[in-house]
Amino acid sequence: MRSISLIICLLAGSVLTAQPEALEPVLINRDPARTKILVVPFDRNQYFCQGDEFICEQNNISPFDLNEYIRTALQSSLTTNLESGNIYDKSDPEKMAEISKIYGQMKYREIYQPVSIFHQVYADSKAKSFVGIKDLKAPKDFISSKSRASDKDHRYFQARFADSAQAGILAHEYGASHILFISHFEMESRYKDCQDMKKSISQRDLFVHYTLFDDKGAIADGGVACLTFESQSSDLKTLIDDNFAILGNLIAQEVKQRSASY
Repeated sequence: MRSISLIICLLAGSVLTAQPEALEPVLINRDPARTKILVVPFDRNQYFCQGDEFICEQNNISPFDLNEYIRTALQSSLTTNLESGNIYDKSDPEKMAEISKIYGQMKYREIYQPVSIFHQVYADSKAKSFVGIKDLKAPKDFISSKSRASDKDHRYFQARFADSAQAGILAHEYGASHILFISHFEMESRYKDCQDMKKSISQRDLFVHYTLFDDKGAIADGGVACLTFESQSSDLKTLIDDNFAILGNLIAQEVKQRSASY
């Protein structure tokens, strides 16, 4: 009996002293080469492209494929400019499942306000860019005039975490001090203002809605970045190569400044 009691005590002691495994969610990308701002691409449903049928027809792709090309190009430009680890990799099922979970945690608030970043690119290579433009008129056939305060306002989808603790978990796993969440993407083709019908020279506008969070889920910054350019073609490669690097750089510069001062 004495030996049995001793065995029971030893077993009990081993149970009491055993350390339980941490019950932390397993997220993706534990690469040590991580930077301070993590970029999350826009949800496929948070996308609007006016005139996409012309782009799809010329490039022989579906609207679904166009969405994916744009999503990938914008994400690549932002992560390159921010030197950020890439959370988005469609070849990795684990990463794609994790991104879907993140989208399920997000809520969106619709606000009308002036664009926060504006950049113009002309066919003759002249460019003009500045932050906080005050005289940009939003296309009247693009957003409801009944919902905005003036023609200077643009619809902005501000993102929020339903549970701010999830932002902290995500930031911790990536070693990030901030999370840049792309909440919406829009492309408008202004065919009504076509400059040359024979050469198909028209104006296109790219709008990227973004929300910058700190590592506790509080909103540090956000707004709409607009790139408007003279388009002479619906070739997708030309559209991406000529504009998305500029767009990604403009947003990266803005969020770097905001994250440093927040």
